[in-house]
Order: sequence, then C-alpha cells, then structure tokens
Amino acid sequence: MSGYMKRCDCDKDYEDNCHDCCIKMTDPEPRKILLECGQNLESARFDLSSTSEQTFTLGRVIIDTSCLRKPEVKIEFSSIVFYQSSPGNSIGPAIELTFRLRRSCNNEEIVTVLTRVYRKVTQISDNIVEEIISSEPFTISFCECLDFPGCCEYIMEVSGNPANFANIGTAVVDDLSLGAFAQGVDCD
Repeated sequence: MSGYMKRCDCDKDYEDNCHDCCIKMTDPEPRKILLECGQNLESARFDLSSTSEQTFTLGRVIIDTSCLRKPEVKIEFSSIVFYQSSPGNSIGPAIELTFRLRRSCNNEEIVTVLTRVYRKVTQISDNIVEEIISSEPFTISFCECLDFPGCCEYIMEVSGNPANFANIGTAVVDDLSLGAFAQGVDCD
C-alpha cells in the first residue's frame, strides 16, 4: 500500500475541529487506479470418459499499466466447483483440480505466476451409498508489483485428470468472475 500512516495528536486535532481523528492516511503522490473485467469467461465441463488430463482456459483479462509508474496489479478470480457422485458406489467421491494463473507482459513468454489445488475427498461411513452433490466456491486473489509498466494479459486455467477422480459422475467449474486492478503513480 502506498503512503504512510500519520498519528494525530487527538486533543490538539479535536480542538482544531478535526472530528475524524487519530489516524489519517497520507500519500506524497496521488495514485491512479485501473479496473479491467475478464473476457471470454467459459465454464469447464470435464469429460469423465477420458483417461487423460484436460485443461480449460476459464478466462483472461488484459490490463495496460503503461500509464503508471511502479505498477501494482491485483487479480481476483471466483468460481463454483460443482461435482456429483456416481450412484451405486460404496466409497466416497474424490476430486482434484489444479488452477493456474498465467501471465504474459509486453508479448513476452507466458509464465505461471500462481498455482492452487482444489482437493475434496468425501468419506462415507458404514458403506452407506448416497448420492453426493457438492457446489462450493473457489476463489483466488493474487497481487504483484511489476518491474516495468506495460500491457499484461492474465489467463486463468483449470486442469484435472478424470482417471484420478473417484466415483464422480459430473465435474464442472462455472459461475466465473475474473478481474484485474492496477494502481501506481500517474505518469502525467
């Protein structure tokens, strides 16, 4: 966060009609803030008849920080991971998905900047066979300071290997949201 905290003298500031006293945020240089929303958001529906790993691009967002000095970027991603167990099994379902945030700045090579794993194993006691339906939010928040201003594309991907899923009848990642925020000192 830019700026610094300044502690006020509450008694003196109050006497000087400063009613919202004690801590003030000050910043020697004003910051410019940018917001970009994700593009081409698409759900991932895993083909469970496949035995090989599947990778889906969930969305991408492009943010141009060329108008900023000392750019800081924050990526916010949210989704719902939905799965349903296969009926008639005596062991619980298990699923593991790998989410990757990838980045390319100024048309350079794409690099992975963050990897997170969603893993869920459901235990069934006493061999009770139940159909299990799960719908859970999965979110990622990522911040970084860029070494240089420019145009950066962030890409969110998910991958999973249905051969490693246990007793899953349906596996979907949807209800997607992706956004990028950037702040920095305005170049003007």
